[in-house]
Amino acid sequence: MGKRLLSLVLAALMLACLMPAMTLAEGDAGVKTYTVRHVYAGNSWDLAGTPVGDFFIEKTGVNFHMDYSVGDENQSIALMIAGDDLADIVCPHYQVAPFVEAGVAVELTPWIEEYAPNYKEMLGTVWDRMIWNAEDRGRYYLSAPEQYPEPQDYFNWFFLQHAVVMELGYPKMETLQNYEDAIRKYMELYPTIDGQPTIGMTMVTESWRWILSLTNPSMMAVGTQSSGEYFVDPETMEVTYRILHGEEVEYFRWLNHMYNEGLLDKEAFTQTYDQYRAKIATGRVLAISDMGWSFADATRALRQDGKDERTYGTYPLVLREGIVNSSLCGNRALLGAGMEAVITTKCKDVQTLMKAMNYVYTEEWQIATNWGLEGEFYDIIDGIRVFRPEEHEKRAKDNEYSRTTGIGLLNFFPGYYEGVKDSSGQFYTLQSRADSIAQYSDIEKEVLAGYGKELWIDFFPPVSSFPLRPWPGEGGHTTDLDPDSAPSVAFQRVQDAVRKGVINAIIVSPEEFDKAWEAMVADMKNSGVDVFTAAIEQLNHDKLVLWGLIEE
Repeated sequence: MGKRLLSLVLAALMLACLMPAMTLAEGDAGVKTYTVRHVYAGNSWDLAGTPVGDFFIEKTGVNFHMDYSVGDENQSIALMIAGDDLADIVCPHYQVAPFVEAGVAVELTPWIEEYAPNYKEMLGTVWDRMIWNAEDRGRYYLSAPEQYPEPQDYFNWFFLQHAVVMELGYPKMETLQNYEDAIRKYMELYPTIDGQPTIGMTMVTESWRWILSLTNPSMMAVGTQSSGEYFVDPETMEVTYRILHGEEVEYFRWLNHMYNEGLLDKEAFTQTYDQYRAKIATGRVLAISDMGWSFADATRALRQDGKDERTYGTYPLVLREGIVNSSLCGNRALLGAGMEAVITTKCKDVQTLMKAMNYVYTEEWQIATNWGLEGEFYDIIDGIRVFRPEEHEKRAKDNEYSRTTGIGLLNFFPGYYEGVKDSSGQFYTLQSRADSIAQYSDIEKEVLAGYGKELWIDFFPPVSSFPLRPWPGEGGHTTDLDPDSAPSVAFQRVQDAVRKGVINAIIVSPEEFDKAWEAMVADMKNSGVDVFTAAIEQLNHDKLVLWGLIEE
């Protein structure tokens, strides 16, 4: 019997032993607390003791305590499994396969069908695509439903301080050259800010964050519609490692130029995530490449300090004119089932958890987790939910807002995205155009008006302008790889080669860039990039066959 089959049999036997013992009475005996663990760093919290959390507990009898790991997430996952140090629920950041292969992920099909029918109904067609593979038709993770609404706002990738564009009279902000020119001119005008040296552009490359901050922006700037770390040719279905596709090399050549011109932070590749956020919070960083949520606490700190002009706008920059920024193409990745959480065999009362999860997928809770409680966080005015202005202010400035109110804390249970409407025709999330504008500072509104816009998303091509793609988006098929397989090992080695190689190519002299880039490509080939892309190509084919989208 193979290792994988044996682990699945053992998991099934464990579940068979557990199921008869699980009764609703156990859940009714008192509040039951489940532990949840993210595989990356963060601040622990309890749902209990928050207004929205206590409302959930009153409805379900279930509480959650969230812990976070420290250090590299792959190492955290390996230690978790090897040391039997599992939480009831693990948020594995797309790395579901190690838990399935080790036989410690609960097969969820019977539990969902029996105790969480609301969730199954919400999933719709995604339910069938959660099947693990053709041989193992189990479902091991919680997925979001298929949904392709137009987002109501957008705040990712290329950021520039409001003070810069206001000082320079709202210059055109369409290409990387426009961006560079604005950074350079402002640094010449203001070599220091609040007595400290002005920093042109920065990013964070600690742990997995290097993908978001360092390499992902290259995709947006050259218009590549990738699926995470690889690109699938829509005509041939051929898979290429993303940074080797198209013009992405030219984005890194531009970063090399910025570094050598003194416009890119010399500490960008050595600073920790905490140092990165602390630096932004000083107000002396003019430009950032990252996702907005990654440094949101730093911008909230700036607003608390009354430095709204030192917060940021986001712009759809491209390498050169004629390219369409692809920031929003991921919203059109068909079948993009996210892997938000795994319930592990450490969980001794799956039934009560599933009953609570069934409540999660009621309209009442989907509104409460986004809006809070009526009369406390929002009011109904003329039949419409209106978030209270003072709560908007707190939400914009308070880094502890979610942990103290309970709003959004249960986001490991995948829910509706922005732009999806409830039965009354109102959005589940606060991200309507009106609510986005209500959260903007006066400076932000002034900058947007200077460009003739109302919202940041108005700068970007609409989501509907990108074609639907019949394969997963971010995270993609890498999650399906057996963690001990040659393609998975190759992927990790290639990732290491890319991170090291890209950084090295940026920090060398411009004359040495091509040589450094070629050395990185050679290192990628030696690390097995072709083994990885061939496996992903086959996986993509097999999945599309499994889902009935193409013939064998």
